[in-house]
Amino acid sequence: MKPRSQISSTLDPRRLATATHRMQRSTRSHRWAVKHFQSKPEKIKATGDRKWELQGRTPEEKFQVSYQEGCVCSVSLSEKVHCPLCDGCPYSRTCTCLDNRTGISCLHRHAAKQYGWDLAVQPSSTSAITSEGDGSSTRELPIEAVYLDEPSTSVSLDVEGPPTSAAPVMSAQERKQERSEMRNSIESKYSVVYTSVNLLLNTDTDEALTSLKQIYDLVDQAFRKLSTPSEPQIAVKPELSKPRGKPQLTKAELYTVSGSYNPT
Repeated sequence: MKPRSQISSTLDPRRLATATHRMQRSTRSHRWAVKHFQSKPEKIKATGDRKWELQGRTPEEKFQVSYQEGCVCSVSLSEKVHCPLCDGCPYSRTCTCLDNRTGISCLHRHAAKQYGWDLAVQPSSTSAITSEGDGSSTRELPIEAVYLDEPSTSVSLDVEGPPTSAAPVMSAQERKQERSEMRNSIESKYSVVYTSVNLLLNTDTDEALTSLKQIYDLVDQAFRKLSTPSEPQIAVKPELSKPRGKPQLTKAELYTVSGSYNPT
């Protein structure tokens, strides 16, 4: 059996036509990434710890790619879902584009793997110098550490001055970003579970049945935790007597030239 590198180098359109659907789509995405990003490095920007921002068809169109974790695929699964050209795992990265399919890496994830791994994160702010009277004082603003290969923690210096409202705003943004990262991580793990269940379904062994039962117990536990029956409360509007009630028409008097008209 040939190594994966030799198979990747000798892959041609005729062999690609007989490959699996996931390998075909991954190969096309890989070639699109080379075509659109290899000669345009300015379209990829590192935004954080293993996070990248990639430009779409227009400068206003942006996509966020983040590296979740290393490959967790088994040998049999990796042969079906890994890209045959770069051995990229579709479950190790997430992307905010709409071209997300189970077991297939989009062109943005391919581009981040090939051209964005060694990009340095640009500092978010620089030092600011203020002058008062005859003397001058220098005030340092927070600066994020720059990394190339290994992720590093951010370095922040004390800032003198009156407190501002930027801190609670940033904390809310950080919480929203953390929730978004958790959702992406859950989606990637769910894709791995879904693919593994399909593989175990076609495996006629006792070990496969045991693994399916264990997966079922874990999924059922999560389902029971989330399926708490609660009917949403509907706000009662002034014109409604009760929730889901009929509107109460407001009585209005009719006026004529001679005065008010009150029909009986």
